[in-house]
Amino acid sequence: MTAPTTLPPDADTGAGGRAPSPAPGPHIQRMRRLIAAFVAVIAAVTGIFIAITIRVMVNTTGRWAFWLLLPALVLPPVVAGAAAAIGLLTSMRRTDANEDEEMPPERLRRIGAADRIWRTALLVLLGVHTTLVLLAVPLPIIPFYDQVRVAAPVPNILVNYYLVIAVAATAVLSPRGRFLYIVLLAPFLIAGYPAQDGLRLPAEEVMIYLVSSLGNMALLTWLLRQAQALDEADARRRALLIRLRTDASRARARRRADNFIHDRILSVLKVIPTESTETAQLRAGAREALADLDTAAAEPDAPVRSSELLTALTRRLRTIGGDDVVISDSITQDLNLPQEVARALVDAAAEALRNSLTHAAGPDRGPIMRTAALRSDADGITITVSDDGRGFDPEHTGTIRHGVSGSIIARMRDAQGQARIDSSPGAGTTVTLSWNPRTTTAESPTGPCARTDPGAGRAQAAVPTARAPAVAPPLSLTSSMEARTPRIIVVCIVVLYALVTLLEVRAGSYRRLVPVIAGLLAIGLAALALIKRWPAHRMPAREAALVVAAAGGANVLVLFQIDFAGWPGYAAWCLGAGAAVCCGLIARERPRQAWAGLALIIAVIGIWTLNTGREPIIIITLGAGQLFPLLIWHLTARISIDITARTAASEAAGAEITARRRAHQESETLMRQAMTSVRRRVEPLLTAIAEGAPITAGMRTRARMLEAELRDERRAPFFTGTRVIESARAARIRGIDVILLDDRGTGNGLTDDAQEVIIGQAIRALDDARRGQVVIRLLPPRQRPGLLSIVTDNDILTLNENGASAA
Repeated sequence: MTAPTTLPPDADTGAGGRAPSPAPGPHIQRMRRLIAAFVAVIAAVTGIFIAITIRVMVNTTGRWAFWLLLPALVLPPVVAGAAAAIGLLTSMRRTDANEDEEMPPERLRRIGAADRIWRTALLVLLGVHTTLVLLAVPLPIIPFYDQVRVAAPVPNILVNYYLVIAVAATAVLSPRGRFLYIVLLAPFLIAGYPAQDGLRLPAEEVMIYLVSSLGNMALLTWLLRQAQALDEADARRRALLIRLRTDASRARARRRADNFIHDRILSVLKVIPTESTETAQLRAGAREALADLDTAAAEPDAPVRSSELLTALTRRLRTIGGDDVVISDSITQDLNLPQEVARALVDAAAEALRNSLTHAAGPDRGPIMRTAALRSDADGITITVSDDGRGFDPEHTGTIRHGVSGSIIARMRDAQGQARIDSSPGAGTTVTLSWNPRTTTAESPTGPCARTDPGAGRAQAAVPTARAPAVAPPLSLTSSMEARTPRIIVVCIVVLYALVTLLEVRAGSYRRLVPVIAGLLAIGLAALALIKRWPAHRMPAREAALVVAAAGGANVLVLFQIDFAGWPGYAAWCLGAGAAVCCGLIARERPRQAWAGLALIIAVIGIWTLNTGREPIIIITLGAGQLFPLLIWHLTARISIDITARTAASEAAGAEITARRRAHQESETLMRQAMTSVRRRVEPLLTAIAEGAPITAGMRTRARMLEAELRDERRAPFFTGTRVIESARAARIRGIDVILLDDRGTGNGLTDDAQEVIIGQAIRALDDARRGQVVIRLLPPRQRPGLLSIVTDNDILTLNENGASAA
């Protein structure tokens, strides 16, 4: 897949000269490579006719130097096509080791070198052709037609290459520059004809080839613009996907940090004030918390097996509950599971056991039986932690406690697993943790959401997901003929054919004028039908059939009016016009009607040739001239759509990889910052406990203060890092019970002035408190005009963003 790029809004829309080079997107890059490859194909086909033309020129003039024109005109596009094909195939090839990896730098360098080669080769081709055209004006290097004694007069070699030059210009020049270049070439090509040919024949020949060139350039330009639109859509999708994945990763990182602090740090700190002396279990908990601080920020990706999970689970539960916990297992299939899933299972089971040790016992109950069981089979992994304690009512307790909502339910949801809690008063509690690899999705949960099922007496977590933005729709040609530029070009083509008709009428090429004019009108009506806006951009089949009939009828009307024998020349302009109409049907995604139209045109050619006594070879010659343009259009359309679809799939995968990597980096950064902050504050106290230091009054006070601060950070992140924390610490030292709550979500959407009001009022309330309790709550946004509530023993105050009372 290609490296991630962002498409600038003005890509492929420059004013003139070469196409702008800064950071083109993958769709437009591959489309240009495809066009460069088609230049080589068209040049190879045209080269056959050029060789015939050069042979005639050499025989007519005796100048063998004309053969040098063949490599000068054919070699650059062939080199360009080979380089473009290498770049195209290399960019579409997946990585050898892992299809989820980005393209290696060596391959990117190879593609870049191939792109430089084909661009340079095509620019050389344009330079060589332009030089020859300009030299042909003052120098009589092209023989005039009366010198050429062949049945079918060969066209001017430089004009015969017009289509190749037009496609090459499309690949390397900007839209305005390419059309301006091709149109400006026309008068110089006409001036390059020998004076003996007069003006009518050169003008007709150049206009006929200009019509074909403009039509092909219009299709290719439209494809490039659609590729640009797809690149812009992919760039927006990539940015949105990165934002979604990063936001979800931040939320998961915060929950991981909260869970770690709750499970490993607070579980030790809240015990210290209650212990009269240090105990072996307290020392073990302190050592475990210090050791886990070193690894909490890491997100290892290496998978583990069910048997390894059992070992880690047993060691963890024994550390918390000792030998009183009965642990059993049933491993019928030793599954591989991601390490983050294994960690979530062990941590959630450990929290379930802590909750049991804290809440299961009661004054009227005897010893509590606690069990843990791990089962691993084809359906996944299931861990159950049970006790026969006093239980609780999920309807009333729900998921209020962080130990249930955060450390168990949300933790399992983040790991793409499930948690179920079955409990009722007096009947014990069972926590079931499960993970099934077959139902695991790549989507990331966005936030905690609990749902209770009163009938079953359990609380369960709903699992919302952050869905990736939709991939840009694949390329479609149905609306191409309705765009402004193709419409203008179609009108110009009809006008050019009208001019050719006028020149042929003045030259007396037709028996009767009315049928010829009718044929021209039929072509014009078919062109109008092609550029008309149809519902859903889809041309109806009946109208497409009428277009085919118009193309065939126009050829009948015009060909049978030609009033001379032999080669029809440009009096048979209706053949090219009919083929152009068939190409328009290809653009309208009506290929069957397009090929039916071509078959009808060839049938008319055959009937007309045999009916007028002309050589049968004319059927092949004229038919091939119409077959190749339609074949090129059909192949261009089909291959373009296929390459675009493959590019879209590749870009979607690349965007997902980039988003996951960015989210992973963001998660690690947040976790590292959180763990560094926690370690700085709790390490001295936990180290002393782990080394067996006696618990002093100062240590108990320090533990209470640290526990309160860490809970503040989890429950009220808006106040973290502000002066409110210092005032809360001072108030707690004075014996004030301080509770900080943030129900707004880190103050999202608040102005700087509103934040200053909140912080100032909170500090004032804390500093003024002398006894009792102070509850400071940042209100949810839906509770406007209220912004902040302060509840003390003596008063309840609600403030708005101006700091005034909202009551």
